[in-house]
Formats: sequence, C-alpha cells, structure tokens
Amino acid sequence: MEVNTKMIAMKKKVGRPTGVVQTHQLQTRVSAEFLAKLDEWRRAQPDLPSRTEAIRRIVEQAIDAPAPKRGRPVKA
Repeated sequence: MEVNTKMIAMKKKVGRPTGVVQTHQLQTRVSAEFLAKLDEWRRAQPDLPSRTEAIRRIVEQAIDAPAPKRGRPVKA
C-alpha cells in the first residue's frame, strides 16, 4: 500500500478574521424597508460592507457622536 505524502495547499478559511475577539452575538428582526435603507447606505460606501459590518459601522458612528442636548421635547 502506498501513502501519498504530498502536501495539499489549504485554501484560506472564510469567516471571522483571526485576532478579532467578538464574544457576544446579537440577533434582531427587521422590516424589508429597513433592509432597503441599509442596503442603500452600504452601496454608498467605497468598499460595500456586508450587512453585519454596515450595522456595526452605523452603531459605532451613533455611539461616538456627541450626545444631544437635553431640553423640552419638540412636538412634531
């Protein structure tokens, strides 16, 4: 019996990048209208991020934005 000892080149794995620790998962349901707006925002980005990455970026922008000044609510 012969054993093939040649090394097979392994393909790069698809998935989360190594070295990035993301230990918490968040799931949500959204409307078709929300997804349409999200996809429109994604297409406006230079690198077309995934939906997950787009949501991360938008949330980071909102978190890093200065807090609105408190006062009486404005009636619409």
